[in-house]
Amino acid sequence: DSLAAMMVQDKAEAAMQVNFWAFTRLAKSLMRTMIRARAGRIVAIGSVAALRGNPGNAAYAASKGALISYAKTLAVETGKRGVTVNVIAPGFVDTDMMAPYAAYRDKMQAQIPAGRFARPEEVAGLAAFLMSEPAAYISGTVLPIDGGVTAQLGVHR
Repeated sequence: DSLAAMMVQDKAEAAMQVNFWAFTRLAKSLMRTMIRARAGRIVAIGSVAALRGNPGNAAYAASKGALISYAKTLAVETGKRGVTVNVIAPGFVDTDMMAPYAAYRDKMQAQIPAGRFARPEEVAGLAAFLMSEPAAYISGTVLPIDGGVTAQLGVHR
């Protein structure tokens, strides 16, 4: 990715294809069935990068921000038809995608109030809850799962 002022259109459009347009196509393919059934759950994966200014991640953050806005709109439009739409916004998750940042891992974890990256099963557990009946009244929300990163001030120590 890049700084906002240096963003390359092709890379930004690629991020939009993967993070926004793919989700809109999936949601569109599900909506008719969910609306007819008057029931359905959609859980999208956003990112905490879309919730705060994050230097160097302009295209990625913008694409996840678009996903969040779309999901909120979809939640409002389909709520009376029994459909819930929510977004999970993970911070750093301990997966193979973090391998390129191995040299910075300790420094990155030091900036997380919980002191560690999320485990994939923690993100999956939140998704499973949002898909369950006890979550039937939760809709249009963005739920960060970031060890407290979004709760702290943006001042680096």
